Amino acid sequence: MSILKKSEKKQLREASRDQVEAFFVSLPSTTRRTRWLQSNNRYRINCVGRYKKDLKAPIHVINKQLINYVSASAPTHVIDAWSFLGRALSAALQGDANSAIHFAYYCELRSAMSLLGAEGIGVLADKHPILDKSGATNCFKGFGTGGGRKLGTHSFVWPALSHWAGLKRAANLFDDLVSPNGMPLSTWISSVSPGSSAAAVAESWLISWGIDLSILDDDHDLRNESSYRPSEFRATEIPIATDALDLAVELWKLFEPGAGSRFPALERSLLRRGIRMSINRPMTLQDMAAAGIYGADAQRWVGFLNDPQDPLPIQLASTRSSMSSATCHLEVISRAALLLALATSNCRRMLTNADFTTQDLQFWWQKHGAIRGLWDPSDMPIDPIDQWADIDAAINETKDWVNLTGRTNVSFWQSRKNLPSQLSSLGSMELAGIWGLLP
Repeated sequence: MSILKKSEKKQLREASRDQVEAFFVSLPSTTRRTRWLQSNNRYRINCVGRYKKDLKAPIHVINKQLINYVSASAPTHVIDAWSFLGRALSAALQGDANSAIHFAYYCELRSAMSLLGAEGIGVLADKHPILDKSGATNCFKGFGTGGGRKLGTHSFVWPALSHWAGLKRAANLFDDLVSPNGMPLSTWISSVSPGSSAAAVAESWLISWGIDLSILDDDHDLRNESSYRPSEFRATEIPIATDALDLAVELWKLFEPGAGSRFPALERSLLRRGIRMSINRPMTLQDMAAAGIYGADAQRWVGFLNDPQDPLPIQLASTRSSMSSATCHLEVISRAALLLALATSNCRRMLTNADFTTQDLQFWWQKHGAIRGLWDPSDMPIDPIDQWADIDAAINETKDWVNLTGRTNVSFWQSRKNLPSQLSSLGSMELAGIWGLLP
C-alpha cells in the first residue's frame, strides 16, 4: 500500500472545500438548469491528457476551469457510482459473484473520488490537482517536470481517503450527514456519554467502508484476478440465492427516501451503530433526557437504540471474508453502498446550500432515469420519489415469494423465473441515487 509522505499529507490538508462550494453557488441559472459543467470548459473532455499537457511549459493550467471541473466531478462521480452499484447488485441477484465484486469495487472507487473531489482533491490518472484557498491549483507533489514517484488512481485514492478520514473535517461531515431527530452524531454521543468522541467512529467507518480499495491496491494480482482473469479457474463457494435477495431487500429499506433527510432509516441505523461503538452499555431514559428527548419519543428511541440487530448491509460491511467465500461479494457491495450513501449525501448538502432545486436538475434526472429504464421517456414523473411505491411493492412481493417458496428451496433460476420484474426493480439502484442527490 502506498504511504504518503509528511509533505504530501500537508498538501492534502491544504485542499479547499470552499472553492468547490463556491463553484456551485456561482453557477449561473442558465447553466445549472442545462448541464453540470460549462460546455466550453477546457477539461470537460480528455481532462487527463489536457491537464498533463497544461502542466508543461509554455502552456499553463487554466485554474478556474480546472477548479470547476474538479467541483462538478463530485456529484457526477456519484451518479456513475450508483450505476456501478446497480450492476453489482444485479450480478449478485444472478449468482455472478465475480462480476459483483468488480462492479462494487468501482462503485467504492468512484464514491471515494467524489468525497475527495468535494474536498478540493482531484483524481486524474497519475497527476492529481489540489485546489487551494487562493483560487490556484497545485499538482500533487512528486509529479510534473521534476519527476518523482507516481501514484495512479488506484494507488492514490486509498492513502488520500484514509488520511482525510482522520481529519476533523471528516468527522464534521458525519455530523452534518448523520443527524437523526435533527441532532448531529457527535451531540448524541457526547450527550449520553460525556467525553466520548464521534471522530473515532467517523474515521473507523470511512476506513472500513473503503477497505477494499486498500486490499486491491496492496495486492494488484488480486485485483487483476477479480477483473481480468477467468473466474472459472478459481475454486469459489457457490453463492446462495436468498442471501442476495435478502441484501437487495435490506439495502432498499435503508434507502427509502424521506422528506428532509434523504435516507432517514440509514441515519438511524448508523446512529445506533455509532453509539454502540462508543458506549458499551444499554441506553436508558436518563440518556434520552440528557439528549433532550422525553416522553413517548424517549421510549421509542431507547427501544430502537437497544435493539442488537443491525440491518444486514451494516452487518456485512463490517465482515471481511476471503474472495472465495460465498458472501464476499455481498460484503463488498455493502461497503460500497455505505460509502456511496455518504458521498451522495455530501453532494446533496452542497447543492442544497447553493440553492439548487429539483427543477434545476431536471435536465439530468429525467433524462438519466429514461436512459436507465426507470420510467417511460414519454411519461416522465413530476417527483422521482413517487417511484418508491414501485420499489416498496417489489420488496414486499419478493419477501412474500421467498416465504411461500421456503428459503431452502429458492434457487437463482427460480427467482429469475418467478420475480423478473421485481429483480429488475431491485437492481435499479440509479433511482436511489436520484433521490439522494436531489435537494
